[in-house]
This record gives sequence, C-alpha cells and structure tokens, in this order.
Amino acid sequence: MPKQGGLTLKQQIFVREYLKNPNASQAALVAGYSKKTAPWIGQALLQKGYIIEALGNISAKVEDKLAISVERVLAEYAKLGFVNMADFIEVQRDGTAYCDLSRLTRDQAAAIQEINTEEYVEGKGEDSRPVRKVKIKLHDKKGSLDSIARHLQMFVDRQEVNVNIISQDERRERLSAIMEAARARALPAPDLE
Repeated sequence: MPKQGGLTLKQQIFVREYLKNPNASQAALVAGYSKKTAPWIGQALLQKGYIIEALGNISAKVEDKLAISVERVLAEYAKLGFVNMADFIEVQRDGTAYCDLSRLTRDQAAAIQEINTEEYVEGKGEDSRPVRKVKIKLHDKKGSLDSIARHLQMFVDRQEVNVNIISQDERRERLSAIMEAARARALPAPDLE
C-alpha cells in the first residue's frame, strides 16, 4: 500500500478516524481491517510509536490552528464561573430589575446560555401598558467553578494508603501479554500495514 508520511493508507485512515472518535476497534474497521481482527489490531496500532506520534502531531496541529490551550480553556471557564447577574441588570428604586444589554461585553455575552423576551399588554383601556419581560439564563456557574477547582486540585483528599496496588500500566502490560499469547495460539499474525 502507498505510504504517506511513513504510514500506510490504512494506518492514515485509522489515525484520522481515531481522532474523530477514540474507539480503536471502530477506527480499525473504518480503515478496512476485518471485523474479526479490528478490535485487537486497533489496540496493536495504538501501541506503535509511529501511530502515537501521528496522533500527537495531528492533534497538535489542530490545537495550534484553533489556538486551543489550557489557558484559553480556563479563561472560558472563568467567564462562566465568575459572572454575576448584577452584570446584566440594574435594580430600580421600586425594586424591579431593568435589563440593559446595550453595554454587554463579549465576556459577559459568553456566559449567557439563553435570552428570552416576552412582550404583552397588561391591563385594559386607558390603564393598559406594554410590558416587556427579559429572562436571562446563564451557563452552569457551579459546573464551571468545579472544573476550575479540579484543575487547581483544590478538593483532592490526600490520604496515605499502604496497599500493594498494581499500576494501570502494569495491568495493561499483563493483559496485553495474556491476550497476545492467546492470539498467537488462535489467529495468524495480522498485516499491520
């Protein structure tokens, strides 16, 4: 198969599909591997350094193109988490709230999930008057603050545990070895190119 950038066509398709949906079996199926072998070929491809490098390179290019960074994501969370309804309303002398969106900043607008305006006439005859109600729904403030707190590790319970625990990497390695031994006995070696 023709290679581009060191990857076969199937591997290129696998990388593209895996970036869309990080399901190795599904990506291998779309890339053209058989239904029978796709689950373990997908996992085998994810163990290859050149596949991991290709995934990383494409992800980095997309992040650079879109200017995605930790700082930018945290800044968006901050817009949502630190917004205050007082930024949108002005309390009148009679205690009613008046909403003036003409001074709305870009950061304040980012925190708004929905604006509903309802207009109607209240009263009858000479006592009638037009009424305009504006409802502003902000994005999830608590969820945003929780995300910031998790990033800052503000609420991590720190406890010492003296238990012999196998690391996730070691568990994966043991499982991979068992699966590889089983495959070697059951199936012919696949063509990963």
